[in-house]
Amino acid sequence: MNEFDELPFEQNDSFNSDKNDVETLPFEEIPAKETVPTMMDDNNIIVLDERVRDIKPETKDAEPTLDSNNILILDPKIKDIAPKNSKISFKKPTIIIPVIAFIFVSILGMYLFVSNSHADTVNLIKIEENDKYGYIDTEGTVITRAKYIAGTDYYKGHAIVKNENNLYGVLNSKGVLEVPFGNYYYIGLFGNRYIASKQTRNGLKQALLDGSLDEVTSFKYDTISYAKNGIYLFTRDNTMGILNKEGKEIFSFSVDEIDSKKIDIDISPVPEDTPLNNRYAKVKLNDSYAIINIGTGNKVYGYTLEDIEVLKNNVFYIKSESTNENNTYIVIDNDKIKLKTSKYLRVRVDDLDSNIAIAINDDSSISYINLNNAEEINDNKNNSYSYGDGIVLEKTHDFSTNKDVYNIITAKGTIGLFDTYTPVTGEFYNNKLNVKLYEEKYNYVNTKGDLINNVAYDTTSEFNKEGFAIVSNNNTYGIINSNGKETVKLSYYNLLFLDEDISSLLSEEYKKKLFIYQDENDKYGIINSNGKTEVNAIYDDIEYITDKYPIVKVKYGGEDLLFNLAINKELPIKITTRDITIKDNYIVVGTSYYNYSGKLIYSIK
Repeated sequence: MNEFDELPFEQNDSFNSDKNDVETLPFEEIPAKETVPTMMDDNNIIVLDERVRDIKPETKDAEPTLDSNNILILDPKIKDIAPKNSKISFKKPTIIIPVIAFIFVSILGMYLFVSNSHADTVNLIKIEENDKYGYIDTEGTVITRAKYIAGTDYYKGHAIVKNENNLYGVLNSKGVLEVPFGNYYYIGLFGNRYIASKQTRNGLKQALLDGSLDEVTSFKYDTISYAKNGIYLFTRDNTMGILNKEGKEIFSFSVDEIDSKKIDIDISPVPEDTPLNNRYAKVKLNDSYAIINIGTGNKVYGYTLEDIEVLKNNVFYIKSESTNENNTYIVIDNDKIKLKTSKYLRVRVDDLDSNIAIAINDDSSISYINLNNAEEINDNKNNSYSYGDGIVLEKTHDFSTNKDVYNIITAKGTIGLFDTYTPVTGEFYNNKLNVKLYEEKYNYVNTKGDLINNVAYDTTSEFNKEGFAIVSNNNTYGIINSNGKETVKLSYYNLLFLDEDISSLLSEEYKKKLFIYQDENDKYGIINSNGKTEVNAIYDDIEYITDKYPIVKVKYGGEDLLFNLAINKELPIKITTRDITIKDNYIVVGTSYYNYSGKLIYSIK
């Protein structure tokens, strides 16, 4: 349950916290991790040896001196006390010691610099005690005691908290109050931007802040609300409009007293790596519609009173008023209407970069449309066609050689062909086509129509996104890369791909390319793309419980365990429930919190 107040002026469920609650906190003291026993004397001086504690300085202003061995003496009475560790001794300095000390201090300083730099971005972990919230680190050390009536999870080194006076504050990565309570009337995380409001000389105003709490916009808006996909709606005086995540007003219009003052936006879903200036959305302004570029604000289509619906990959359609007529489909790319047609029952784009649209005709046949010229690629009814990965494969027949010829076609034209092999499915995957060489023997062709190597395989998988395929001969399995090179020798009883999302995560974030292998006893282990065994085959099963983090569930000896693929480590966590939640730096099993090494760091009381 979210006990945070709703965003002023807007109805939004921004505060994504599982029962997030949170008090007053001036600045927080961070308990030091105890590594060396220390004590304080009556003057608040740290005492490393208890025998020194009761020695009083000769005078209040006693100055430190050097003894004959160049040792700094804070008080002469300390000079003759032998070290507690008899192995410690002081010797006259030589030229080597200062050099070593200098190197040591330099290395130590660099280490602390790197460590502290990294620590600034560390996300602490929210805990709950007696309906109050605090934060611990990944070792379980309490950084901020549970004292807030509400608190969010950390995002990029910051967490929003509320005190018992219902005032908002923001903690930094060390659990210290970076933004004092009451500095903002409201602050909440929406998408990857904060919406904050505070009193200005022009009254209560709102602004967008980035993950570092720097202003993306000034505090000049009457309201800001989150739409989705990094897009925000705003009102400012007599103006309404749309902000992108960079704080740019990409669309605005003036309203007067008779206007209904209503604006909505619906964004076409596209791949995450699509540039902002090639993303489009339907805007509903009162009772009229338009299509705009959400990066630049350019209006590409409209205004119209006809309702516009949104599909993925920048495809839109206008509903037909008659059931006897087709809808009108609109495909947009680079601020141009690449296709506007009511010829087809349906139109879709599977690959945004392909410049090819797939259309279903009235007779249920399929047409492949080249968006560069709006012409059908498969216009020859004597040939057969298939499509995959942004590539059309055309099958024709050469009567002079009596061979089937396969043309490889993109929106740019024919880029390759082959006539010796037969496609297995007719669909390219990750720029490779699985082909049959002859009876029960297989290989792959690239987009030019060339075989990737000269080996005939008994079985061939499709290539994954990382550019690897699993192949076999004589019931032994191995791995080849996109160039056809064998990177894992064909010597395994069985090989399997990891889950696609987990595999991509390991490749991108941890630079690891891993595969599951199975031995003759049906036990599972892990190897890398070079054939090195990362984890021995000892597990009875591997189960995926998340597609965002490198944690899987394994079964060993009838027990369920968790395994961290990023460090190839079985975690010493007893799994007695299916209530498992994986976070970016900790794991919750039932009511217990563990770090990624499997250490128990907190239990809900």
